[in-house]
Amino acid sequence: MQIRMSRLWRLGAAIVASITVATTVSPPSAAAVTPSQVLSAISTAYEAYEKQFGGEMDIEESTTQILNAIGSVETSLIGHIDLLSSATIRACARSAVINVADIRLMTKDSLQFFAMAATDCVTKADAYITATTHKPALNEMGFAVNTVGPIALLARSKAGLTTPVLEKTLTHANNTLVKKLNPSCSAIPQPSDSPASLEVKLVCTAFNGKQGVRYVFVQRNRPLPVFDYTIPRTQAMVGASHPVGLAALAELAA
Repeated sequence: MQIRMSRLWRLGAAIVASITVATTVSPPSAAAVTPSQVLSAISTAYEAYEKQFGGEMDIEESTTQILNAIGSVETSLIGHIDLLSSATIRACARSAVINVADIRLMTKDSLQFFAMAATDCVTKADAYITATTHKPALNEMGFAVNTVGPIALLARSKAGLTTPVLEKTLTHANNTLVKKLNPSCSAIPQPSDSPASLEVKLVCTAFNGKQGVRYVFVQRNRPLPVFDYTIPRTQAMVGASHPVGLAALAELAA
């Protein structure tokens, strides 16, 4: 009888434990950062620097906007940085993201050192982008250079250092990035019984196999026109650093 009661007690305890585990609610995880949020944050960071450089914003306001922009997607940016194959650039990019949060606490000497270290990181990333032919690695480097880019511009500006050559370096890096990551696009006529029109499938394929598709109609029995691949190209590059590079170039040219 005692053995049976003991077994029943253990069974009851196990049931209670299982109910407790099943009904325990885990704290909600942070919402995943979307590619559009990363794109917006990096664009905002560059825009804040350009407004400060152009006299539309004081340096404290631009500092706040850049820190807030980087901070809002920091986890996602570090995730991309951690995928870098270059340990040197991975380390300097991570360091820039971590240390920029304390930029207002830096002494003049430490600020200048930080600015030069971030600049060195950008130049290394530019050299890597120029040299590499491995597109997945190039893609991650695109996120890294455009994470450290606004940080380096801000740090140099606050430290009283020049920025035009750094801007040219970032422009070169992003022009190279966009050119190398451009998806391949093609026009494929579709079967049709219409005597007057021909449906054409416009397809763009990114380095990772992701595709963007658009259908258009043209007149039959005429040479195919020059097509606008903007929509399928944009679709194919969602989540890649290609649109980030385009956004950076737009802000740097402003």
